[in-house]
Amino acid sequence: DNSLGAEARRLQDVGLNGLNSEQEKQFPTYAQYLEELQPRLSDATLARMREDAHSPLNDPAGDRFRHYRGEEQDRRQLSILERYKYYNGTEGNSQAPENDDGYHTASRNTPDVEDINRDNTLNDQERYYSYHVSLRPEEMQTGFNHIADKREVSVSLRNGRQEKVTWYLFRIPISDYQSKIGNMEGFHNIRFMRMLLTGFKQPQVFRFATLGLVRSEWR
Repeated sequence: DNSLGAEARRLQDVGLNGLNSEQEKQFPTYAQYLEELQPRLSDATLARMREDAHSPLNDPAGDRFRHYRGEEQDRRQLSILERYKYYNGTEGNSQAPENDDGYHTASRNTPDVEDINRDNTLNDQERYYSYHVSLRPEEMQTGFNHIADKREVSVSLRNGRQEKVTWYLFRIPISDYQSKIGNMEGFHNIRFMRMLLTGFKQPQVFRFATLGLVRSEWR
């Protein structure tokens, strides 16, 4: 409801798990995670995490929203990446936009729901095609690994330095899937896609330019 009052919005805008951060701490799955996590951390790390509103100690599900603009962000002179780090959070991202800074700090008008396409039907069947692309440096070669082209460009950084950046063009034939999950047949009724990045041992930042579905007709 777009006309939610502040109290109703506070109760409903708790993220997709239906729990606010305080309730997450009491939920068995999260509570067990915190119980096993804390003995593994040093006193200094624990102290730092207690002061961080987005750490697992204060937000076990990691779904708390933070707008990219704000006095705190400016004071800490956060980078672009740090400013947007929690922008995808689903808890508190539609809170009433009144604030002392004079601009809206919500990312959407209504709380998130699991009904992505708003058809009033909760689809819980897992049916999809799976495709795999390796991002290992040694496999990022044109002509292999679905890489059709790559471009090296020189960019100016905020510190005044020039640095070369490589952009890759991937072309993945939809019929060339790696595996099929569930009772999936044909390619005529596919409405959504999801992208997963896995297997990384260190933090990585990726820039995704565009996504296009291209059709070729052969006669």
